[in-house]
Amino acid sequence: MYIQGCIVGRIKKIFSKKEEPKVEEPSKPVIEEISLDQLLQWIKQREAETLSSTHLESELSNYLTHLKDYSWKLDSKLTKWQEEVDFSKLQYTSVGEINSLFSEAQSIVKLLNTKHPLSLTNISRFNRTLKERTNLLLEKIEKGTFSEELLVALGAVSDNDVGANASNGSASNPLWKEMIELNVLRDGFEQKFNETGWNKIALLQRINSILIDSFNELTQLGERININQQRIQDTKFSLREKEHELAEFKEDKDYKFMEEREKQLEQVTPELEDAKQKLLIFFSPLIPYLEKFSQSEPDNSLLQDYARSFVQAFYEDDELMIMSVVRRLWMAVNEGKFMVDDKDIALLRERVEQTNQGALRKLHQDYCELRRKYLQIEQFVPNRSLQMKLDDLNYRLEHYQDELKRLNDIVAEIRKEIEERKALQLKAKERFRQVVGESWGKEVELRLN
Repeated sequence: MYIQGCIVGRIKKIFSKKEEPKVEEPSKPVIEEISLDQLLQWIKQREAETLSSTHLESELSNYLTHLKDYSWKLDSKLTKWQEEVDFSKLQYTSVGEINSLFSEAQSIVKLLNTKHPLSLTNISRFNRTLKERTNLLLEKIEKGTFSEELLVALGAVSDNDVGANASNGSASNPLWKEMIELNVLRDGFEQKFNETGWNKIALLQRINSILIDSFNELTQLGERININQQRIQDTKFSLREKEHELAEFKEDKDYKFMEEREKQLEQVTPELEDAKQKLLIFFSPLIPYLEKFSQSEPDNSLLQDYARSFVQAFYEDDELMIMSVVRRLWMAVNEGKFMVDDKDIALLRERVEQTNQGALRKLHQDYCELRRKYLQIEQFVPNRSLQMKLDDLNYRLEHYQDELKRLNDIVAEIRKEIEERKALQLKAKERFRQVVGESWGKEVELRLN
């Protein structure tokens, strides 16, 4: 019995083993999701929360009151100083510098009395401008050498005490003190302003503006894509129509003759261009002197023709009268009747020798033969109406091909702009997520579409 009881007790212990306590998984942060349309309202809610948890509006009101009081005080002092200053006690350079400082100080007074209403949305921009103006004035005062002279001019110290305040430097300048006081007033408000986190609200508003602008631009770009893609489809349709017309056109029996004509022209054209190039090489050193030589013989129509267009004149010069002209030109050079640059003497001699050896006649024969052959092929059109139709068809095909390329280039450029705007959107979206997480401890997912 004892042994049986022990066994039963052990079995009970095995089956009555305590369950291990469950470890709770850390709760996932709640992600708030808002659309771009809801973003502005979401920011306004954060504005309301910030205003209700701080005294920012009253701080701004007090700050603006202090600025107004300070503006009146500074304006009164500037008026008083300008009335009391004795310029006879100042050096000439200091007079100009002090007047310049007074003028800049008056511009700060004008800034403080701005007619534009100041609010939480624009106070930061106003303070940045105010800081720039006051710091610029402080820098000019600190670099100047007239602080004590101003004190003398105001009667604050005597001429004998000019060196007594040297250790104080610009700190002895009353205008410097006023600018320091204004900076302290501004810095005090800015510290309280930044502590409230309102600058983060302003940052979110800028992000919202970027996102809205990008969204509108993307919408417009999308519309442009659609318009140009429709134009592409229309152009492709027109192009296919013309290609179909050309395919039918090629079935015409006269087209075979025209096709053969084009092949012959393609064969002759480079040969003709090569012959023309040889003409240019031969005549290029002669042309300037033939033009001058023609001035001495104004009634020589041949020379005048060569001066105007030597290629056409050479083609029409069946008897090659130009050969005698070249020889007479060389004779005039040898007799000293016609001046030629030393560097061209050898070239002219070479051209005369080539002319005498028949090179010019060979050039004329080759060029004229190829040109006549080209004109004969070009002028032979078995069906002129068909040729006109073919020319028009080829023109339209080329037009639609060019238009298709132009439209595709436009679409490619728009797609590039779209990618740039989307990248800007994503960057702004990520910045929004960071600012919200750092300032409000929230995880907010912004939907852009």
